Amino acid sequence: MKGFKPLTLKEIKKRHNKNPQDKKLHETIEKETANKKVFNKLIEEGTKQEPFDKKSD
Repeated sequence: MKGFKPLTLKEIKKRHNKNPQDKKLHETIEKETANKKVFNKLIEEGTKQEPFDKKSD
């Protein structure tokens, strides 16, 4: 299995702009106002969601 290429901050922000469902969370991350507890919560929520950039068959 081929590994994923490393994501750059530019690519992450580009993907976030295409995904309006979590705008508030993205703003928090981009402003770097999330402390470790909040950040872990965001990661937990993110793992429960369907990938927003997944191609539908």
